[in-house]
Amino acid sequence: MRQAEVEGEVFKGLEGLLRVCADGKGFVREVNSELRRIWEQSHGYDPNASRRLSEIDGKITNIRQSIEDGLADTAWANARLRELVKEQQSLSASATVQENAPQIDLQTAMVHRADAARVIAQGTNAEKKRLLAAWIDKIELAPESLEVEIRYKIPEPVVDRVGAGEGFEPSTFGL
Repeated sequence: MRQAEVEGEVFKGLEGLLRVCADGKGFVREVNSELRRIWEQSHGYDPNASRRLSEIDGKITNIRQSIEDGLADTAWANARLRELVKEQQSLSASATVQENAPQIDLQTAMVHRADAARVIAQGTNAEKKRLLAAWIDKIELAPESLEVEIRYKIPEPVVDRVGAGEGFEPSTFGL
């Protein structure tokens, strides 16, 4: 596969991403959803922790009831209870995070989208390459099938502008 073909696919994908995001509110919703996902991942927050804590509580209750009902293998029961309590403590920390995920407002999102569209339409090749480096996380080529898989990411300037904070790593932009 030639470099020009790969670059063409990348630009086509980015233009498609911009078209998908033509609806300003939908674009902001998608960006904020991705920001939240990345923030949760970087802060160890688990949105399913409450449900899992409930399941663990149920297991602990069942084991205690089994012991009370005369379970013969109390060594196993005690070991399993210790495992569950350890998991419970770990999940408790990931269920409670004190700060909120960063969010981007409509105006900021639209400025970034317009800038990207303008560079694609009118920018020099060097400007386009810088834009692509900011928006593309990974490109994988499949020469046998002549397919290009492109994963996009939230550019660091966008992440920085919304105040994502220390330890916040931009990741794949899941649009």
